[in-house]
Amino acid sequence: MSPHEFLDAKMQLASRYPFRETSGFRSVMDNAAVGGVHYSAHQFWLGTDIVPRPDVDWKELIEAGRRLGLFVLDEGDHLHLQPLDWKAG
Repeated sequence: MSPHEFLDAKMQLASRYPFRETSGFRSVMDNAAVGGVHYSAHQFWLGTDIVPRPDVDWKELIEAGRRLGLFVLDEGDHLHLQPLDWKAG
């Protein structure tokens, strides 16, 4: 999935499940500063952290993301989005 395809999928998801983006692109230095994983998708414009509005069903959003080709990881206080086919390195 290219960064443009990722953005399109993210926009489609946001149109049905409104959210606030809390982290998008990160430089290598910024990624290290926040404790991000080595070769994080964030460093390649393919990772986003979001906080859905309180009325959004997270399980529905996660499933909708999968149908759009996104891996959606519940990290407790936010969701992390990246392409299903993301391979680091």
